[in-house]
Amino acid sequence: MVVITKNGSDVKENNLLSVYEEAIARLSAEEIYNLYAHNFVGDRSLKLRGCPPFRESKSGTSFTVFGDQGFFDAGDGFSGTPADYIHSMKVGRWERAKGRDFVEAVRSLCDRAGIDFPERTLAPEQIEKAERWERRRALIGAAMEYCTQVLWTDAGIAARQYLVEERGLNEDCLKNLQLGFYRHRSDVIAALKARGFSREEISESGLGAKKWEGYITYPWHDERGRPLTIYGRYYQKTPPNGQPKTLALPGVSTKRSPLYLDRAIAQGHKELIFVEGVNDAALLQALGETRVVSGVAASFSNEQIDSLKRHRIEKIYHLGDPDGGGIGGTHSNLMRLMREGISVYVPPTLPDSLDPDEYVIEYGIDAFKKLIEASEHGFRWFAKQIISKHGTDTDGAILKILEGSIAFARSVPNVQSLELETFFYGEIRYQLGEFDAEAFKQKLEAQINKSPSSVSASQNLPSWAASDLSKWLAERYRPQLAWNTQFEEWYRYEGTHKGVWNQEPKYYVWQLIIAELETLADLHQAHHPKGKRPSFSHSMVTGIENLMKAHLAVRVWDEEKGLLPFANGVLDLGAKNFFAHAPGHRLTWCLPYDYNPFVTCEPIQKWLLEMTNGDAVTISFIRAHLNAILLGRTEIQTFLELLGPGGTGKGTLTRLATALVGDRNTVSTTLRNLEENRFDTSRLMGAKLVIITDADKYGGEVSVLKALTGGDKLRFEQKFKQPLDGFYPDCRVLICANEAPQSCDYTSGLSRRRQTLYLNNKIPLSEQRNLLKLDSQGVSGELAPYLSGLVNWVLALDEQEVEKTIKETYFSHGAFNTYKAQILCETNPIADWLAQSLAYRSGERIQVGVAQRDKRSDSPNWFARTSEWLYANYAEYCHSSGAKAVSVRRFVNLLHDLCVNQLGLEVSKGRDRNGSYFLGLKIREPDDDDPLLIGSVTDNSGVVMERVMVETPNGDGCDGCDVIFEESNNFVESKNEKIERALTGASEDPEEIVHTNIAQTIVGDGLQSSQTEPTQPSQSVTQPSQSVTQPSQSVTPIVPVAIVLAQTITSDGLDVSDELRVGEMVHDVISGWGGSVEALDGDWVIFTCRERGRVKQHRDLIKKGTLSIPFHNKINLPNKGESQPTKTQLASDFSLGQLVWTRVTGSLELAAVVEIADGEVTVLVRDRQYPIARFDSYWISPAD
Repeated sequence: MVVITKNGSDVKENNLLSVYEEAIARLSAEEIYNLYAHNFVGDRSLKLRGCPPFRESKSGTSFTVFGDQGFFDAGDGFSGTPADYIHSMKVGRWERAKGRDFVEAVRSLCDRAGIDFPERTLAPEQIEKAERWERRRALIGAAMEYCTQVLWTDAGIAARQYLVEERGLNEDCLKNLQLGFYRHRSDVIAALKARGFSREEISESGLGAKKWEGYITYPWHDERGRPLTIYGRYYQKTPPNGQPKTLALPGVSTKRSPLYLDRAIAQGHKELIFVEGVNDAALLQALGETRVVSGVAASFSNEQIDSLKRHRIEKIYHLGDPDGGGIGGTHSNLMRLMREGISVYVPPTLPDSLDPDEYVIEYGIDAFKKLIEASEHGFRWFAKQIISKHGTDTDGAILKILEGSIAFARSVPNVQSLELETFFYGEIRYQLGEFDAEAFKQKLEAQINKSPSSVSASQNLPSWAASDLSKWLAERYRPQLAWNTQFEEWYRYEGTHKGVWNQEPKYYVWQLIIAELETLADLHQAHHPKGKRPSFSHSMVTGIENLMKAHLAVRVWDEEKGLLPFANGVLDLGAKNFFAHAPGHRLTWCLPYDYNPFVTCEPIQKWLLEMTNGDAVTISFIRAHLNAILLGRTEIQTFLELLGPGGTGKGTLTRLATALVGDRNTVSTTLRNLEENRFDTSRLMGAKLVIITDADKYGGEVSVLKALTGGDKLRFEQKFKQPLDGFYPDCRVLICANEAPQSCDYTSGLSRRRQTLYLNNKIPLSEQRNLLKLDSQGVSGELAPYLSGLVNWVLALDEQEVEKTIKETYFSHGAFNTYKAQILCETNPIADWLAQSLAYRSGERIQVGVAQRDKRSDSPNWFARTSEWLYANYAEYCHSSGAKAVSVRRFVNLLHDLCVNQLGLEVSKGRDRNGSYFLGLKIREPDDDDPLLIGSVTDNSGVVMERVMVETPNGDGCDGCDVIFEESNNFVESKNEKIERALTGASEDPEEIVHTNIAQTIVGDGLQSSQTEPTQPSQSVTQPSQSVTQPSQSVTPIVPVAIVLAQTITSDGLDVSDELRVGEMVHDVISGWGGSVEALDGDWVIFTCRERGRVKQHRDLIKKGTLSIPFHNKINLPNKGESQPTKTQLASDFSLGQLVWTRVTGSLELAAVVEIADGEVTVLVRDRQYPIARFDSYWISPAD
């Protein structure tokens, strides 16, 4: 007979399933499977292999018995349970044991195990339930075995790597714990069907669901070691696409026994260590700490506590995670375990917010065991919690401590009165300084007599009905609980952070209700004439919760405006008063540091000066944005975009903004996730700062970003929940990238909100410091102590000043105009095309046209009529630059929006019988000297686009781009070495030798040549000759362009800014770029050139030797079909060694005349020779 101890008495267990499980647990596999001479042979996996009973087997090992006591006949494809085996041996064939046959099989097993079979009539439903459960066990066991095999194949390499590298396990641990990997549902289904399970059984178990793919499987056994369920954890640290980190099989009792309780019982333990996570328990078990069990939650379930009680567990060391949930779980377990007579001890809180497995990896298993040894009794721990919550500095606080102590003491069984007096009241007396136990007892009794829960006030107790209980609890917790009807979430005051309402999962509300019901049940029992104690069920708890929602519903969460919450109180921004937290403020966030109006932030200000090269305007701009972030100024519809290479302060500034508002008030996402994941916007509710990273890798729609930064309503949809009404975000946006983020939105709707700050003051690696670091421990670094001072500095700006600085600085400061024009061209292909290909002409009319292929064989263009139609010219640009052209209809609207709304040009569009046209634009021709429409001053009725001074960075943090720059630098160095060898005559390579001694110098507006001695290159370099000598026509050398130009530069640099004029053609020796001069600014020359098929603007310093040389005398060659000049006429324009600018289909190239023969002129362009007649037009330097 099965005897179970319950409430101190012995009762007979009549449950058929429990009897069956007990019988199997007592019998070995050999004792069960002994009805045939199987001749079993054991293997390393603890399986038994032998002969099948109903057929011959050549190998003699096709009948397998597994560790869970299930079996499989490979020849017949039949798998089953011990009951199936006994029944099949009776009927002489494989057959399921059902109904009465199952009962008789269980009776047989009970006889063998020496257990009394429950002699009573069993309902068919009971028999069927037992059969299904046993079948489910067998199926789960088969799935465990298969997944374990998959883990050790190539498909499980990534999962094994994660478990070893991230979770601290080794391969022996993985095998010992029998962990597995669920690779693909079709494979699992096929394996289970091969074991004889039907698709319906597989589907019902939940193991055929696709959601399991990619999850590591943790086998979960009951206290007897038989399969109970499977727990899953995704094989990467962060699951993709919003998938959950963990999975579990469905079913009411699938986790009725704590994880690894079977291992603890097998070792004979009567005291256990509770941890929350599966990985925590797995690692500790693998390291030999077999006392560890897990409930996969912050506390045990009631079924799990029942299993602990059945096996007479005496003590639990409760090690919860170091967070609010862990504390709540410890309290819940303490209250319920002590009622079952199980003592609870609480170890010290884990340091550095580490979970148990992280702690063991960091400090080792011995340190963990010492931590457990330092545990304190749960009663003492709870007393400290009460003291910590209320403090002891006021009479009111002491009164609350006494009330809380009385309420707790009433829930403690009488059998634990000694522990209550020793640990709980002893700690309370110590903390209150009451060393006289008798005096404290009198004070406590006096409070008990005044308590509304005392016997004399029993009439104040609610009746044991859900309606009365819910109303009583609602009034009791009204200052602490609220049901937000807008988002259908519970909110609890100071649940995790002081002074803040935070979302509270319903499970913790259930814990609160259960704890109160337990206390009220004790009071009802004390007042009942016969001492009857009322009970409650899960449905009663959920019913009370639902009724409390109605009592505590808040239709609109009216967070009080004008308040800035700190850790130590609330600042009234208007009156500048500072006062204590209160639930009536309805605040859902607070800054993670104290308010101190007397501190400053000089180190932060000093760092900003260093980062911006002392630019006070830029610092004011950053300061204004920090103010807007701190105060949630969403009405200023802009966002800050930080660009630049690594090591320039982007990351530090981003972390500074995050630390300013608090990491828990910041949401980090990517532009792709924000736009494409419909659940991502729900994370923004309540956030103060949204940081977008990896934006430079995105090129799609930005409708959500525009809504977020434009004050529009965002959708609120959470996974597996009904979408709710949207919300208005109260956060600012900060984008951090190495290069300008791309999108397919070219309208002014995004560009007007975008404010780009390019950081290029790169700090050498040797000088970089840990200024600010954010992690799970909080904020650290050199600037961390000055955050309170930063708040004071930021708040010193008034509301109007912040808005004016943000809106006006970006358009008035020269550096920001640089960024604005550069970003516009880099992110908008239409703007890039317009800047290089169009000019403004008031009243000029031009057709939009279409893009048709130019089928003429002699045409250099891909599309026809590129000089007549805007769209054809734009399409030609896209074809040559690799950009993707938009449709003609969208092109018209986008071009009009760009000209009118973004550039402020007086341009209009219209439509006639020939299609769309524009007024005010023309296609730029080679002889047009109009300033650029983007980046230059125009004469359009006073409308001004600021002059652009763009600095081209040496690297932008992009791996691919940095490789290009490195190769470019290597090329320049190599070329300079060749130049040096050529000038000194050290090179023997004929291609590197300067065959003619030509030094060209600037004289007036032209370019003159003079002969110098090759043996004295320094003279030609440091002291340019002023003489003019015509090169000999008889010499036909190949003159490297870079060498000729290098000879014009002195070692100290040559200041010739007075010699250059706007519109002149120039060339940069070092970079190889060249183009027309746009502006002169002291020692700087700003010029435009074509780089890799796209027009760029560059800024070069004359003093540093990147001298730009002017060219004149532009000559247009006739169009195709017109009369061509004679060869003699062409040759007369040139002299040998002369430098020439050439243009073909809009592309500028610098060339040198290398041959004049028979009237043919040949030039060298990029190490290749071409006839000059190939080019559309050219500029030459005067020969004299």
